[in-house]
Amino acid sequence: MQVSHEGGVFRTKTLGRYSDEFLALEKANAKVLSNFGLMNGATHTEFIRSRENGKYYFLETSSRVGGAHIPDLVEASSNINIWREWAKIEDALLREKEYNISKPTGYYSGLIVALIKDQTPDYSAFECEEAVRFLPIDYHVGIVYKSKDADTVQERLDTAAEKFRPKCSIYSLQNENRLHKF
Repeated sequence: MQVSHEGGVFRTKTLGRYSDEFLALEKANAKVLSNFGLMNGATHTEFIRSRENGKYYFLETSSRVGGAHIPDLVEASSNINIWREWAKIEDALLREKEYNISKPTGYYSGLIVALIKDQTPDYSAFECEEAVRFLPIDYHVGIVYKSKDADTVQERLDTAAEKFRPKCSIYSLQNENRLHKF
């Protein structure tokens, strides 16, 4: 949300499924969902990692799909569309039928989004095999990357962030939905 309104570059990526960070977050998430009684459907949980001590702190959870194009990142890495699966879960619950999800594909993926001064971004400098989706958002540039290699995703995110920075500015929506530079 901060990037959409204040500028800057937002980046996120999937973690290796057997990394210490993934395992710690998976355990913490299971505890949160259990404590809140969230048993079925899509959920969105956020943790913050302290720079000082490396510990994870619970921020929020909800019984919904996450925002900020995170579902695009999830679909790129797993081939699972969270919105579609949520509907299937609800249908199975309503009809009292068994629900089974497909096995995730296991790719690594990354997402980068930035507020820019142009209404429609030029993505030609970002076209590559790993760029699987260019997000159609006015006054934003957004890319979803996917690869079997985590380092490749990280390199693409780093390169894109460097290319984004000169194009990023802080803007505010004002009268008549026009953008004005501060």
